[in-house]
Amino acid sequence: MTKRRKTLPDLPTVTESAEPQPADVTPPPVAAQSITVAVEKRIVEIPMIDLVIGYATNRCDVYGMTTRQKTNLKKIQDGLQTENATLENGSKVRTPQDVVKWVLESVG
Repeated sequence: MTKRRKTLPDLPTVTESAEPQPADVTPPPVAAQSITVAVEKRIVEIPMIDLVIGYATNRCDVYGMTTRQKTNLKKIQDGLQTENATLENGSKVRTPQDVVKWVLESVG
């Protein structure tokens, strides 16, 4: 029993194309858009005592934040960045950690 090989039709070479190529189409340039965002100021009352009792930590983990907490942290970060807020050491507020530092510096 002899197997017959099927022959494939001639395929186009790299220089040939089975379908016509579309003309070089470049998308029209997108005009830059200006977005105006209002920064809302809020007042928060924070209870504090003048005496530090015990160990003052230099670490604050906020793992497990709720969606509301994460969203508010991002809103504060964006607002501080919009106003070019800086920390006491002169660096700009760029990260969520900087936001926490800025808030702590602002209440004291």
